[in-house]
Amino acid sequence: MAMRQTLAGLVCTIAASAAVTPTLAESIMDGAPAAKPEAAGSFVYQGYAGGLKVGEVAMDVALRDGRYAAKMRLETAGMVGWFVEWRHGTSVQGATSPDQGPATHGAPLTVKNYHADSYWKKKDRFVNFEVSNGGVAEVTKAAPHPVKDERRSTITDTQRTDVLDPLSAIIAVGRTLEQTGSCKVSYPVYDGRRRYTLKIEDEGIAELEPSRRTPYEGDAQRCKFVFERVAGFRKAFAADDEPTNGRAYYRRPAPGAPMMPVKIIAELELGSAIINLKQYKALDPAKAEQTLLQQPKKP
Repeated sequence: MAMRQTLAGLVCTIAASAAVTPTLAESIMDGAPAAKPEAAGSFVYQGYAGGLKVGEVAMDVALRDGRYAAKMRLETAGMVGWFVEWRHGTSVQGATSPDQGPATHGAPLTVKNYHADSYWKKKDRFVNFEVSNGGVAEVTKAAPHPVKDERRSTITDTQRTDVLDPLSAIIAVGRTLEQTGSCKVSYPVYDGRRRYTLKIEDEGIAELEPSRRTPYEGDAQRCKFVFERVAGFRKAFAADDEPTNGRAYYRRPAPGAPMMPVKIIAELELGSAIINLKQYKALDPAKAEQTLLQQPKKP
């Protein structure tokens, strides 16, 4: 269960950054203070806990003028993967904004639809939601159903209005840092089952030391992220449902790449998990978007 929580923390928690001076901001953004209208890349992360490799994460992101699409896939790996089989995937698409907004959450992204699926204890799970013109996220398909089957507390329409999904929150933090040099933000996040608030605090610029586990070193924006429960959490499974708090380090892995985390330290009940960016590959934005917009295989 702890290993599953370690990996699930990435879905909920890769998001954070904060205000920096223009000089420092340029040092981690390759001198580019504004987000480019088009950017796409493939990111591969590896997670460690107690010195052991516990999981891998693959993420593809395409940002084009006025829209975005992304997908993420997590799974157990290393020795842990021999004993625990767990997979989790998400995909999302939506609209981008050149300025902060227009949604009330203040992010430069607006979600249109979201899909998540997972495999745990030989059982498949999935949830889809779409956002209406009024900005309300509505679950269209889910198994098991969040309320009927899992007996979660009801999440009101107001709590599901102008929200980000977890994957969009990851992208939104980096996008905001690109646009403004500041990511001291608070986002309402909804994953189709739970609603929580992501709060990000500034911890300034940090220097990442060389490591055999990642090629990315040097200046990065260090951020502390804190999650506050709002609704949809099951009291009987608090350990599973508790989003992880910790720190993320944002920078561009290459010139022109989207601003994304290169290191995440997630604080867990049993200790810390470290997630490093292992590999980055630039993608053609148009081709990447076309691939990402294809309908997921599940459900």
